[in-house]
Amino acid sequence: MCEASLFVNRLGKYYAGLPEYATMVAPFNVRDTQEFIRESLGPVRNAVAFHFGPDEIGVQLTHLDFAEPVFVSGMGSQNSNVYYELADFCAMSTFTGRGFNSPQELWGVVEPPVKKVSVLTLGFLTNAEAFLGRVLEDSGWRIVDVPGDSTGRG
Repeated sequence: MCEASLFVNRLGKYYAGLPEYATMVAPFNVRDTQEFIRESLGPVRNAVAFHFGPDEIGVQLTHLDFAEPVFVSGMGSQNSNVYYELADFCAMSTFTGRGFNSPQELWGVVEPPVKKVSVLTLGFLTNAEAFLGRVLEDSGWRIVDVPGDSTGRG
């Protein structure tokens, strides 16, 4: 969502006249959404996900207070079932702006911002699909409804 917010606003110079564009970009221009992206999603993107910031990881490790932290766990003999638990907790700590005393405490802290980003993401995807459909139609493509397609655009 952080990347999407940076990208869609730049599309305005080409598509500002389309109602579908205005609908897609509108949530990103709400103060609450901008603050959420800047204060929660931006730090995750810039320090623990898209870019790796050792200093940020160090800060988050000092906030996490686990009796027995798990760095990595896995199942089987292949690298396909590996889970880096501590890295996820560092990311969630950055995302929420606070640490956790146990994995069990995590959900109570992250549930509100996870719900917020989920609603934002689902709304964006729906609106982006409508926008892309409109751009394709305006470019001469034909949109065909596919049976079983819940979007209605095909």
